[in-house]
Amino acid sequence: MEEKINLLANYLDADPEDVDEIDDETYSVSGATYLVLDRDEAKYEARNTVESIYNDLGLDAYSEDFREWVINNALDETAVEEFVNDEIDYFTNDEPDQSMVDYLNGLTDKVQYIKDTLGPDTFNEWAKDKVDFDEITDGIIQWDGIGSILASYDGDEIDLGEGYSAFRID
Repeated sequence: MEEKINLLANYLDADPEDVDEIDDETYSVSGATYLVLDRDEAKYEARNTVESIYNDLGLDAYSEDFREWVINNALDETAVEEFVNDEIDYFTNDEPDQSMVDYLNGLTDKVQYIKDTLGPDTFNEWAKDKVDFDEITDGIIQWDGIGSILASYDGDEIDLGEGYSAFRID
């Protein structure tokens, strides 16, 4: 797209003729490669990247603080309730234990109970399909900026103006 080429060339103080278009979003200039995206394209690419990384690494992809943020803000509360209710059902019907049922009904930190019950690896696997990737993406953008997701070279978002940003990827 000519507009993206011109904006990138202008930012880099390069001749538009020196900008090679790799595809509709990726451009190369003087050995450096950039994604050039509008706000919607950037958000879409960021979400896909977050989901891909999460699917590969689970919660281990994040720092301890951000893992806690994900658990508290992006984990499906219905899935947490269903897990605890299944436990209550088990201790009510399969292995009757009223003290355990009372304990489960009084839980204040149901996620911690699930983590303790499953262990870290199994909890990560359990949580994998129970998180909201839009929420995680928004959280990362809020904490570190969208460049931390898309600009694999340096983590920086470059404002090109006209609603476009560039992200150096090598």
